[in-house]
Amino acid sequence: MKEHRILSESVWYDTVLPSGNLYTKRLIERIVKQFKEDEKFRDGMFCIPQSKFHKEEIYYPDVAGKIENLWIDESEQRLMTELLILDTPCGRIIEEAFRRGNTINVVPFGMADSIEVDGINILSADKYDLYYFEIVVSNEQ
Repeated sequence: MKEHRILSESVWYDTVLPSGNLYTKRLIERIVKQFKEDEKFRDGMFCIPQSKFHKEEIYYPDVAGKIENLWIDESEQRLMTELLILDTPCGRIIEEAFRRGNTINVVPFGMADSIEVDGINILSADKYDLYYFEIVVSNEQ
């Protein structure tokens, strides 16, 4: 398999997600700024397939991709990603899903303080630690 780049939608901001979480524009701007300015952070932004459990350390077979670029699509109020799909066991699974025409979304995974308002968890832009991105594959085409 040849590694290649794809553009992917990530999360909407200022919109309640199905999880009940709300990413603010300020939080998304902080993630993009850190990605652009912090080389160590940027070099560590790997993607793993969505799983039922989360790991603090990510090893070779689990890595499916690497974030090459992040930006905000103002018109869609959405974080966008450029993902390099890697030639790893998990990367080949994501590659096959992509070739079948499945939708590939890249979603940030981290820990945050949040404020609950009317059942909505508003994630704090000041207390959010991004660990990695998850690749979510859906059959919606």
